[in-house]
Amino acid sequence: MKKIIAHEIIKMADAQAGDFEYRNLSIEDVVKIVAEQTGVGREAIRSISRERVGVKARGMVAYICRSSCGKKTKEVCRYFGRSEPVLSKSLKKIEIEITDRESNTSKVIRKITSYIKKKYPPCFVREIK
Repeated sequence: MKKIIAHEIIKMADAQAGDFEYRNLSIEDVVKIVAEQTGVGREAIRSISRERVGVKARGMVAYICRSSCGKKTKEVCRYFGRSEPVLSKSLKKIEIEITDRESNTSKVIRKITSYIKKKYPPCFVREIK
């Protein structure tokens, strides 16, 4: 029987993970990335304001945190000080917008997701706070 070295196991797991791999980013890291890519200030994203720009950016952060970082909706709600129904509504709007691959939102989300995949290595265990 051949011995499999640890890094070979990790390579195999990484190859099989595909789109289901998570990145070890904090919500604050995702806020910074979304702020840079959208031009919306971090303060506007974290604010309690209902302005359209901030709401959309918060929805993008929540979507990326759930899809790329494996964060639970409750974690994101706590970070933003929002209730789950409010954030879920924002998430649903983002999910609808990204179904149109030509929409600006869809392009920004793809750009951010590919940036995260390049810059942050995958992790196999999700960090819970």
